[in-house]
Amino acid sequence: MQHPWDSCGNCGGPALVLCVGCQVQVYCGKECQISNMEVHSTVCEGLELERAVARTADTIQKAYFAFREPLFDKSIVKVEERDHKLVLYLDNGEGGRKKGWFVDLPNHLIQNQGVADAILCFLMGREPLAYLLNLIRYLTDDMAVKVEEVQVRLKDIPRNMTVIYADGVQRSIHPDNPHFLLRLTSRESKKTWAIDITGAQFGLTQHLWPWEEYLNKHIETVEIISELNMSCTLLRTSSFLQGAPSLDFGIPFAAIDRVDLAIKRWEETELDKRVFVYVENFSAAQESLIQTIKDATRTFVDQSDYSKEVQEAIEYEQKNPNASRKELEQLHLAIYRSHLEPQNKHCSSCGELATMKCSQCRVHVYCNAKCQRAH
Repeated sequence: MQHPWDSCGNCGGPALVLCVGCQVQVYCGKECQISNMEVHSTVCEGLELERAVARTADTIQKAYFAFREPLFDKSIVKVEERDHKLVLYLDNGEGGRKKGWFVDLPNHLIQNQGVADAILCFLMGREPLAYLLNLIRYLTDDMAVKVEEVQVRLKDIPRNMTVIYADGVQRSIHPDNPHFLLRLTSRESKKTWAIDITGAQFGLTQHLWPWEEYLNKHIETVEIISELNMSCTLLRTSSFLQGAPSLDFGIPFAAIDRVDLAIKRWEETELDKRVFVYVENFSAAQESLIQTIKDATRTFVDQSDYSKEVQEAIEYEQKNPNASRKELEQLHLAIYRSHLEPQNKHCSSCGELATMKCSQCRVHVYCNAKCQRAH
């Protein structure tokens, strides 16, 4: 690639050679590039990592939508856009279902892509972190970054969402629900980013942020910082419970197992041992990967029928009111405890290293009594 309109980063002359690493710095020739290598190497590595992080965030976001839409399961009959609020009206859950579970996204009720994205993210917290775990690892394994899951409480959101059920009960997603992020930290520069996969439900359309900027603008409280696989452990274990959890979590995990196999075949066929986030023709490779995810998910839906399982879950919930909910709460609490002992002890209030644990819930941890009182 030639950039004759730029000046050489070493001598200032007309540039013809582009650094293949950062793809930003240009030189007049190989001699100047080699001469400037020691000066440029640190900057180059940083720019290369930033590009890889941006590609990773964009790919995860697109992969989530490609996976979520075919598996959509909310029976929405009306959508209203109000001032800083999106209102969804749901029916009793039976209308329009295919094979006992799946529902077409109500495109005839959706006015723009922002609303569609918000609906696909509706009430999705840690689910993308769980279902896309293998993809996230695949994208980040060759990057010099530490990857964490962060549970937060949000503030100053551009838009809230409210659901109105068939019986008239209303529920808003904020401030009742926690929100979940990926946090990537460079092992060299310590620069940190937030990847927000489901922020669209709050009107947060930007999916990659410098961590400090996201923290200052939209995080009220950092509640829990955990290793990457916590969400997957929690939700996959939950999928083995009887009743609603067996469907809510079991179906997406059955689908993603198919998708992961398809991604593995795609990688072996398309990449030929190249690292995805660093490939030269990234846009084409990304488009091919996303299409692979979409096709594998749609094939799973076409080949599945959950009518029997749905009926069994309904009967279980009717015979055992609130049983699965209580079991789910107990399971989540136990897994939270196991992930906080003896590691991942970050203050639930400020995010610093924790030195004490709440004696009542045994989940939240704090760096001092002041943070505990504030939280």
